[in-house]
Amino acid sequence: MTDVNPIDKHVGGRLRALREARGLAAEELVRAGGLSIDRLERLEEGRERLNVDDMRRLCVLLGATPSDFFRGLSDGASSGPVGGDLSIEDEGRLLLSDFRRIADPKKRRMLMTLATAFAQETVQ
Repeated sequence: MTDVNPIDKHVGGRLRALREARGLAAEELVRAGGLSIDRLERLEEGRERLNVDDMRRLCVLLGATPSDFFRGLSDGASSGPVGGDLSIEDEGRLLLSDFRRIADPKKRRMLMTLATAFAQETVQ
């Protein structure tokens, strides 16, 4: 097996984290994104480099930006965690992006009530 480029590994880990944050199974992203399941697996593991066309398509599907794939990548790409979970800031930005697409004000209020209840639960 060839060595995996640490940047590709980071980008792949971020792709997986973004997909999971959206609650998408690999099969769902494959269908919507026009990738094979094998290719998605290679991308998420960093064994294949994500090209610009696929990144653009995945950004649309995941409500992400290209910079989301590189967030957390330091100058020393091999140090620190690779890819991994999303930060609370990333999660908040993705949640806000989804929230803005909810057209029904009643549904937005219901979601706000739910979020408030969860937040109060952690304080008590």
